[in-house]
Amino acid sequence: MEGVEAADIDGDGAISLDEYRVFVSNAFIELDPDADNHLDPADLEGVADAAAFAAMDGDGDGRVSRMEFDEQMLADFGAADLDGNGLLAPID
Repeated sequence: MEGVEAADIDGDGAISLDEYRVFVSNAFIELDPDADNHLDPADLEGVADAAAFAAMDGDGDGRVSRMEFDEQMLADFGAADLDGNGLLAPID
């Protein structure tokens, strides 16, 4: 998976919510090698620790669905958008 800077599709120096959604979608596809539309702890090894995995696993079934992943990623975007302008500046 490429760095977050790759999410800046239009190269304007900021990541919009639409750009972030594309990035998150591509990330999920890359993290789900068996394409079963769920992530298990092994899929996220080195990406998310046990606590982060548990936080994403909203229904506690031991796997993270596409919906659970998207919900967490969108919450992360909202938390990172400190000024509420719908844009994130790439990490330097």
